[in-house]
Amino acid sequence: MDMWLCVKRAINAAEKAKKAYEDGRARVAEAGKAIQPHANLAKDMQAAERQVKVYEAKFGEMSATLESAQLTTREALEIEAAVQEAIRGYL
Repeated sequence: MDMWLCVKRAINAAEKAKKAYEDGRARVAEAGKAIQPHANLAKDMQAAERQVKVYEAKFGEMSATLESAQLTTREALEIEAAVQEAIRGYL
């Protein structure tokens, strides 16, 4: 009888351990599902930050191009004014 009781306890302990293991796996799966939206947001945020860096670089290039165009425009206006002055002096 003692042997049967020991076997029964061992079986019960094994079943409890199996249930605890399965519960743990289920909780891990649940946690994974709960974390997934956060992981997606983190990926989206990183992609947005990379995009911001690209746009900042483009903005810098465009600013430099604008400054160059403004300088060229000012120079063109000065040349035009000088030409107009020369024409007036010639006439």
